[in-house]
Amino acid sequence: MDAGAGWNPANGHVYEMRLQWLGSGHITLFTDEAESLRIQNANTIPVPYIKTAMLPISFDAVGAGVLLKNTCTSVSSEGGEVAQPFPFSISRSTDLTISGNATTFVPVISLRVGANIAGVRSRILTIPTSAWCVSDSKRIRVKLIVQPSVLTGAVFTGAGTGTTSEYDETATAYSGGIEIGGFAVPANGFDEQDLSKIYGEDLRKMRRRAFSVYDAGTALDIAAYDTITISAVNPSAGNATVNCGFEYQEIR
Repeated sequence: MDAGAGWNPANGHVYEMRLQWLGSGHITLFTDEAESLRIQNANTIPVPYIKTAMLPISFDAVGAGVLLKNTCTSVSSEGGEVAQPFPFSISRSTDLTISGNATTFVPVISLRVGANIAGVRSRILTIPTSAWCVSDSKRIRVKLIVQPSVLTGAVFTGAGTGTTSEYDETATAYSGGIEIGGFAVPANGFDEQDLSKIYGEDLRKMRRRAFSVYDAGTALDIAAYDTITISAVNPSAGNATVNCGFEYQEIR
């Protein structure tokens, strides 16, 4: 909103955000020292809106032909410490049968961050650390896909006690997304991929949206931005029975 300073977004400005990390504090945005937005959390919600002040620096230009340039960034903090992540794991509740002589990869299991905690928008960060698969008498090929645009038939449910993340094992197909890794599983074998170099804690601090809740203006868009999918294909003759899962951490 225009705070009365008459600022023009097309011109250069100094933007400042003050995050009051008191659980029920507030977030204030200033534009050239004029307050332009305040998110007041005190006396509005029954639980803390955030437990760990781990919001990464980011900026976004929205709209056709919009240009945004960042010339300088700095962060000041009055202390604190790096939060210790909580480790979790999730795998399919039942094995998946994949038809043989196939060329199309099918989703085996997907992981994403939950949207809300106790009715409050989640600020928890989910960091995948490894992805693994096991196969019976057939060899399979595995691809890791992030941000799939479509997961046909997906139904996400809670990943278990103590975790706020969600998983899906019902999707039958996917489209879009970015391939970030892959590996081969031998017949009657097991293999995994270490994701810590892709989604390490330090890297997550510098990345926008990945495995945190993204607000697309009026609605959440967690399906398109905050999902990682293990997909597999069975090139051999005959059906393959497989199971896959993730090891991951949550910073709260």
